[in-house]
Amino acid sequence: MITSAEQALEFFYTPAVWEFDRDAADAADAHVLTWAKDMQLVRSQTTSTVVTSWNLGASAAATFPHARGRGLDLVTDWIAWALFTDDLLNRADTPLPFVASVVDETFRVLHADPRGPAPEPLRGASQGLWSLLTRVAAQMSDEWLGRCRADVGLFMRGIVNKFLLTASPEPPDVETALAVRADDIAISMFTNLVEYFEGFELPMLATATGSYVRLRRTLDEAAAIQNDVFSFYRDLKNPDADGVMNIVAALERRHGQGTEHALLQTRAMYRDRLTALASARDQFPGQCRALGLDDQTVQNAEVYANAVHDMVHGLCHAHFIVAARGYMDVQSLIPPRSELRPDFDDSILRPSRPLHPAH
Repeated sequence: MITSAEQALEFFYTPAVWEFDRDAADAADAHVLTWAKDMQLVRSQTTSTVVTSWNLGASAAATFPHARGRGLDLVTDWIAWALFTDDLLNRADTPLPFVASVVDETFRVLHADPRGPAPEPLRGASQGLWSLLTRVAAQMSDEWLGRCRADVGLFMRGIVNKFLLTASPEPPDVETALAVRADDIAISMFTNLVEYFEGFELPMLATATGSYVRLRRTLDEAAAIQNDVFSFYRDLKNPDADGVMNIVAALERRHGQGTEHALLQTRAMYRDRLTALASARDQFPGQCRALGLDDQTVQNAEVYANAVHDMVHGLCHAHFIVAARGYMDVQSLIPPRSELRPDFDDSILRPSRPLHPAH
């Protein structure tokens, strides 16, 4: 389990220095709190304090260091909406009919025309989703909106399947847990916003390439593994729906050799995703060129691929920013001498770049 930033940097092969605009992050933090109040997601001082503690603007800026202004505001608001939606549903005793009603309401708003009248009534988080959709619809095409809807749909699919499997008497196996968590964390929902703040759209033909599909799905899986390693101890202590689906816990059940072994297996899974992610990044521009797409599109594909690839490191630093929520500085469940510790002499977890003090 992750108990320090140094351990996380080595475990996830992440550069220790990660540059992003702190002023832009502060502005996004101020914006998202105002937006959440306007959407009635925040209705009390207590909730306002909690949202402030999430440091959403800094987390968004770390994940998308090239986003600024309206683009960073949109990313931050979308993350806030996803967190509010997930937190609303993520309780072990949440009735499945309630989960179904929230998901159904989300689909009703998601598939309304964002350039038309609001789909009344707008209740709860659906008001926030409508705000997000109308803002992107002012800049992006119907084709892009279709892709966006599909990825929000994956988020809803993850929530539904998580709760169905949580209600099952048998805990999920590793493959099922990974598939559900990749949907439920829904990083692909945010990768679309790269096109929004970079000011271009990838043509539909480019999104049909194998490298585009692998780039996004591999990032989804890597982000799910990251999340479950960071939150493993918390999930043990608070067995909610996320805890049931934790990938590390699923590996521990499969092998029956304790937490250290399960984390080493998790690290191997993560390393495979990093390799696949880099391969997809390198292939995407070339596949676009092979399809006869113009030079500008190929250049845009390279920008997009690099941004999506780098999100995996930005997400790791975003976890540091929200570490106050209980991800780190907890009781360790691994032995004093272990490959999972940064000072282990024979560790093969060293990042490819030298470690420097993190921000």
